[in-house]
Amino acid sequence: MTRTTSSKRTEADKKGVHGLRRGEGRPSPTEATQSAPATTTARKPGSTQLPQLNPKARTPGSNPRPAGGKGREPSGSQDTGTDLIHWLKEWRAKFFVGAATVLTGAMGIWLASWLGFFAGPQPPAASAPPPIKPIKDPGHLPGRQDVSTMAHGHRFYAVPNFYFFQSCGRPCWLPLYQLPTEQSAFVTDGWPCEYYGPNRSSTPSCTLPPPRRKPSELADSADKNSGDRLLVLCQTTHLGRDGTAATIHNQVTQGSNIWDMVAVPKSYISRDSPAAGHLTEVSAMQGFYQAFGPDMWFGNTGWHGIPCK
Repeated sequence: MTRTTSSKRTEADKKGVHGLRRGEGRPSPTEATQSAPATTTARKPGSTQLPQLNPKARTPGSNPRPAGGKGREPSGSQDTGTDLIHWLKEWRAKFFVGAATVLTGAMGIWLASWLGFFAGPQPPAASAPPPIKPIKDPGHLPGRQDVSTMAHGHRFYAVPNFYFFQSCGRPCWLPLYQLPTEQSAFVTDGWPCEYYGPNRSSTPSCTLPPPRRKPSELADSADKNSGDRLLVLCQTTHLGRDGTAATIHNQVTQGSNIWDMVAVPKSYISRDSPAAGHLTEVSAMQGFYQAFGPDMWFGNTGWHGIPCK
């Protein structure tokens, strides 16, 4: 009897130990919660089997529809709402950028208009002078056209004419001298000109006309008004008391020893002239001084009956 009881106890102990060893493989409470729901099948009293998981347990993220109710909206509806919010934010940012650009431009125009109002009207741009074309013809023959009158005993105006001396590089300017000879001191430099034009051979002389010269008179050697007019005071053929004025020849072998005394404005007297400060001022013409030029280059009109005293 004692042995039988002991054997039963031994078998019971073995079964208990066996149950505990089987329990060692039971999942922890955390693992059981993550891998399976709390709902399990009931265990029979005295059974040593582990609780079995519900074969219909939901997986993480699943959302079973409750009994007698409607399920939740599909996940796509949430994404659509998010996209709409992002689109509204982008549209609002673009709207503010565009509005700021328009406002800045409008403010700039408004400020510019007020600044222009206070600054006053701008002066008109200076108009460019009309282009001057070089002449094709050599000019006109010297003669009556180059002088204001042919009446004897009267002073006259004369314009230089180099029709028969074109090798000087037209338009030419006429050197004036202190005495009626080319060996005396020169008085002017680059003045007077027969006309004004763009010819390179005469640069820098005879390219800048006086302010009073009309554009229609420029670069026109056939028009006596295109050249510089000088007042002829008198004429002479003598160099003082002891000599004769120099004879001048042109390129067609014409010669003349008549020299015209002219009135030269002080502003045209060259600063480099040895005669500066030694010229005689014209009587009753303040600011004008006496100088001589060959009548050959003043139209070659000859004697006018106004001798120099």
